[in-house]
Amino acid sequence: MGRSTTGPGHSHRRRPHRWGGGPGDHHRPLGAGTAALAERPAHAPLRPGPGAGRAGRRFGEVAAVSRALRPLRASPWLTARRGSILVEFTLIFPFLLSLAVAVWEFGHILDALLVVTNAAREGARYAVATTPRDPTTFPNQVRDRVMAYLADGYGARIGPGGDIIVDRNQIRVEFFDDNGNPGPPLPGYRVVVTVPVQVRVTIQGLAPGLDAPTVGLAGRATMRLE
Repeated sequence: MGRSTTGPGHSHRRRPHRWGGGPGDHHRPLGAGTAALAERPAHAPLRPGPGAGRAGRRFGEVAAVSRALRPLRASPWLTARRGSILVEFTLIFPFLLSLAVAVWEFGHILDALLVVTNAAREGARYAVATTPRDPTTFPNQVRDRVMAYLADGYGARIGPGGDIIVDRNQIRVEFFDDNGNPGPPLPGYRVVVTVPVQVRVTIQGLAPGLDAPTVGLAGRATMRLE
């Protein structure tokens, strides 16, 4: 009998390779980790299976990071949609801007009309509540009352550089009898106060160098003297 080549401390089992199986491992079925990787859907992130080692985990981490850092591709439909939105906005923006300016300007002029109408009423009430001492100077007193109300109602709009133009000499204070004949401020007569103003349109702020047009407004009030 020949002597055994193995000592008491040696094992008869063949050690597997560190990074692979034995000589016939390529005929064996896929392991748990490799099978999970092979059956992974195309859209699912790479994850190491339960049987994968450190190398498998590293491979999965690198694949996940590469997938996250992959640049996103814009679809042709999205690019075309963005272009159409830009064209539509370019076409409709002038209309929206004109509409916004028109609405703002309408409110601007309406506010001026309300103030000048109330100023005419204030002048007529003053003429009714005040007994004239001198009929020749009484219309000037009514004009002073109207101008004081306009200055309080318009504020800085009536000052230098403002958008309200008022001429005191154009404020008319007239007295009529029941037949419509003009006369002095006597009891029973009707007093008619007319206050004209000019309002500058603020288009000059949108287009510098363009002369701002004006809109003529007038407040009118009629009351009977007592």
